[in-house]
Amino acid sequence: MTLYSLIYVLVMSALEIGCAIVGCRLVRRTWDRPYKALVLLAVVTVIVEFGSSLLLLVHITPHDAYIFFTPFETWIILYFLGATQSGRLLRWMHLFFLVSMAVLIPVYFYLPASRAVIFQNLYLQAYFCFMLLLASCGAVIQIVRNTVEEPLSSYPVFWIAMGMLCYSCVYSILNTLGGLLARRNLFAAFTMAANICMYIGFIVGFVRYARQQSTLEGVS
Repeated sequence: MTLYSLIYVLVMSALEIGCAIVGCRLVRRTWDRPYKALVLLAVVTVIVEFGSSLLLLVHITPHDAYIFFTPFETWIILYFLGATQSGRLLRWMHLFFLVSMAVLIPVYFYLPASRAVIFQNLYLQAYFCFMLLLASCGAVIQIVRNTVEEPLSSYPVFWIAMGMLCYSCVYSILNTLGGLLARRNLFAAFTMAANICMYIGFIVGFVRYARQQSTLEGVS
């Protein structure tokens, strides 16, 4: 393993584990379900990545894990953005995504030969990315429009939506120019930058929401 690869693995592992630890330490029963769902996503991410690493050690490619994890991850984030914002567009996007997955996943089971074509190509990845890009952009716009006195940084969902907006923008570039970036050894750097944005958004969002809940409990 090269030094660059080692740095990549360490940074990604620190982000994933750190996000899960922060979420688990801060989550309370009084938290709203969308935030609990994000904490669950952070924990599942660590489990999937750790399990995938073990499979790679025994020379087994963990395609099936990511086939199910990627739609799950996208669904949780769309659910969060749709549930924390009042806009109909975000909720319709969440519903549309569920319907589309209900169509694609049975295809995976009944047509095993088409797995690589349907679930492991850039088209599906671009679809997930496009849905996240629209949802996060819509959430940020709605927060900005509804903000009157308090700074944007005081809203937990703003940090999470901004993190996802940066994440989906970077992955849109990867889906378009992935081959070119890979030839110039920049693919991993872009991937790491996207995940740094997402996980920092999650972590700051968890901290902000925990403080917000503590303040509300203190007032009541």
